[in-house]
Amino acid sequence: MQLNNKATVASALAGAACALLGTPAAQAEEGMLKDWKFDTAILYYGETDRVSLAEGVINATKTN
Repeated sequence: MQLNNKATVASALAGAACALLGTPAAQAEEGMLKDWKFDTAILYYGETDRVSLAEGVINATKTN
């Protein structure tokens, strides 16, 4: 989907933010995540009046 209109982009971002912020945090049992390893990263790149990019990466590995 190509978003050309700034109002459309702003509406899409606002909707995504509300969906994330309106969700209650999930609770896990104490020993449930013991066998998992999580790596996370966020990349942001921006140039004034040109291009900007934000990207998130999550890697989950089960050790046993």
